[in-house]
Amino acid sequence: MKTQKHIITSLLAVFILSFLNLKAQELPFASQYVQMKYFANPATIGTDDFSTISLSGRQQWIGFKNAPRNQALFGTSIFKYGGIAFGVFNDKNGSIAQRGVQTGYAYHVQFGNKKAISSKAIRLSLGVLVSASQLKIDPSMLTTYEPNDPALVYGFEGVFIPDAQFGAFLHNQRSSLGFAIHHLLKPSYKLHGDYFEQSEYLRHYVFQASQLLGEIKNVAFEPSACFKMNQRNDKQLDINFKSILRTDYWGAISFRKTFNIGYTNATSIIFYLGMKILPNLYFSYGYEWGFGEIGSYTSGSHDFLLQYRLPLMKKATSKSAVPCPAYNSGRVKKDLE
Repeated sequence: MKTQKHIITSLLAVFILSFLNLKAQELPFASQYVQMKYFANPATIGTDDFSTISLSGRQQWIGFKNAPRNQALFGTSIFKYGGIAFGVFNDKNGSIAQRGVQTGYAYHVQFGNKKAISSKAIRLSLGVLVSASQLKIDPSMLTTYEPNDPALVYGFEGVFIPDAQFGAFLHNQRSSLGFAIHHLLKPSYKLHGDYFEQSEYLRHYVFQASQLLGEIKNVAFEPSACFKMNQRNDKQLDINFKSILRTDYWGAISFRKTFNIGYTNATSIIFYLGMKILPNLYFSYGYEWGFGEIGSYTSGSHDFLLQYRLPLMKKATSKSAVPCPAYNSGRVKKDLE
């Protein structure tokens, strides 16, 4: 037990430190990815002790006109050796809008004694998520130097964008390491004939690590880290500290540092709280405050998550099933008792 714990702890430390010097990421994440890990890594689909129906939203940079915002409706279902997911999303950033659908699948393999349900069992999850979306520009929101700019005269064409993500997730009931690639297909597009150059999505890489610590008076603590990078020398590091009270209440604080995004560095702090409001219905809220120049012009960013959880049927929790990690709420309660 001690040897295995030291191995996982060492891997976690090496994992974080070895990637601090890599080149990095531009894609911002809603703070709720701490609660819904499949936002960052499709391999985590089905690693909860319950299926879910989730509605999430994010409004960024309150005070800015036409600031980025997004909404998503997502569902997950678990079965004996894995999980599936399906969702729809809507992203709006000024004049640019992207709407689409996503579906994902993850397969879970347990090492060692497959009948053992304990924190000693190590599992590897592999997942893929595919998406199809339409990217459009609203020309009425654009101001050009030339009143008769050809791009506005002839209008903008909607662009169909297929894409995919891949992830791997190594975990037991208390520790985890994850890796994911976003924009795996590196889709490219042109918004309007010869008036725009060919554009493409940069491939993004996401690294995650977490450790569920010992509990004090029915409260469990889970520090975690998420490092994101892309091919353009952008990077982002989140350090998260989460506490959980008997699975019914939780709170967290996150420190986010970005490098080279928009040729500037930025720092922000995120607070979020969650609670059980009805049987099987949970709500959480996140607030992000940015330091530096942008903090003088905005009232921060807001996230919310409304989630309905459908617990596993008794048949699905047989000893032959792959058990789920403790830091997902269903197992934390057992550790606390």
